Formats: sequence, structure tokens, C-alpha cells
Amino acid sequence: MPGSLSAVLFDLDDTLLDSLDARIKTLQSVFTRANITHPTAEQLLLSLKGTPIKDALAKLEVSLKIEDNLDTLDESDRKVQQGIEEFYRQIPLEIRGQLDRLKHVAYAQPAEPGPITEEEEKKIMEDVDKFFKKRGEGG
Repeated sequence: MPGSLSAVLFDLDDTLLDSLDARIKTLQSVFTRANITHPTAEQLLLSLKGTPIKDALAKLEVSLKIEDNLDTLDESDRKVQQGIEEFYRQIPLEIRGQLDRLKHVAYAQPAEPGPITEEEEKKIMEDVDKFFKKRGEGG
């Protein structure tokens, strides 16, 4: 089918692409337009790293001296979780099994981001080719 997707890749934690600078520039633009000088966009984003969204918004309310009702986030969160679960059920069982195994992998130390070496790039491309070749064979 033209235009159909054969794979979707999510990078929500900057593992593959570091988008922090872009987020800082975007938020700083908003802060500048709103005449917000403290905290800076960079200070705010770095202080929120790894913080659940509701806690981050509550912290933002305090920092920016604004009031908002965050109760609607619970309902939105429930709907998002349902959507994620439904999406997950549509993933082929083989892939789901691999994802489930990754949930229980303990990493001794997070890898420092850095440029991908030629050797790593070659290995990645081989793995991607192998994956799509297998998918094309009905696997």
C-alpha cells in the first residue's frame, strides 16, 4: 500500500537524537514574548528532566506564578494510557516479546551520547536491513 508505514521509531528520551537545544530555543522564544526572565528556558528544562508531566506543570506554575487546574490531566493521562495499550496490542507478538524483555533490562550505567562510529553505523544498518528483509518474508 503506497504511503503505508512498515515501522515506527519513537525517541522520547533523546537517545537517538538530542533535541534539548531545539526545545530550549523554542521555550526561550515563548519566555521572551511573555517577558519571563527567571527561570531561563534552559534552567527550567534541565530542572524538569525526568519529571512526570503533572509534577513538571505544577513546578512551572510555581516558577511562573500562574494558576491552573491540573485535575484534567488525570483524565487525559488515562486516555493516553488506554491509547498506548491499544496500540501495543496491535504490535506483532514477536516484537511485543522483545519489548517486554527490554522492560527488565538493567543497565549499569547510562551510555554517554556521542557520535556513532563507522563500525556502529555499519552494524545498525545491517540489523535494520535484516529486520526489514525478515518482515518482507512474512516474518
